[in-house]
Amino acid sequence: MIETVLSWLYDNLYNYMIPICALCVLRIVVCLLELNHIRRLRDKKSVFRFVGSQYREIGTFTGILIGSVLVCLLPRLGLLFAAAAAALGVIGYRIGRCKGDEADRLWQEVVNQLSANEQPVNPIHVENNIHGLIDTLDVFDEAPAEDAQDASPTQPNQ
Repeated sequence: MIETVLSWLYDNLYNYMIPICALCVLRIVVCLLELNHIRRLRDKKSVFRFVGSQYREIGTFTGILIGSVLVCLLPRLGLLFAAAAAALGVIGYRIGRCKGDEADRLWQEVVNQLSANEQPVNPIHVENNIHGLIDTLDVFDEAPAEDAQDASPTQPNQ
């Protein structure tokens, strides 16, 4: 029974490992894009968001990606490298957590200093999912009411 399962896994290795690698790359790219978006919000509109979850995901998916690529390169040691992928994912998560906590702590200090100096600051904490990103984009892409009235053409009196 175990021999049958292992032979099926080895025969269909690339059918499931290549999509796993592609999904890991895709998630890493999305997290990097989210970090870039957060940086632009911080620079342009003084909006500060926590970024620890993005760093944790980058670390986790980088570890899983390394293990998955090793599985694809050396398929006969696939189970060993699958276990290594899980271990690398945990190690990557811990490294990302340290980096993310450090970045969050740094930006929290900046927000506290700006608040103490009574400068306008928009500290927000949004869930790390697509709904939180959409909510953030909706909030900060809306034009203020005065700008909307100024932009509308004036109607002549009849």
